[in-house]
Amino acid sequence: MKSNHHDYLKFWRVISYYFKSKHGLTQADLDTILFLYSEKYFDKSKFKEFNELLSWDKSRFGRLLRDGWITVFRKRINQRKTIYELSYKGQNMCAD
Repeated sequence: MKSNHHDYLKFWRVISYYFKSKHGLTQADLDTILFLYSEKYFDKSKFKEFNELLSWDKSRFGRLLRDGWITVFRKRINQRKTIYELSYKGQNMCAD
């Protein structure tokens, strides 16, 4: 059997508890931030698409925006949608 030296997921439970406790997040908030980390830029419809897979919380987007996990990349102009990105705070947490 091949040995895998990069099997970090076996520590996922400990890591998720640590980050939830340190930053005051729920499991769904943490999962959302980790999903958005790979998205670079997104609009509200992309956020809602992923949010449908998690426990229902209609205030999640507003809370993550208010608490500084998400920032506005480009404001709405005429027909162009507002574009968001994961904030510096969110990117640093994911990099940790």
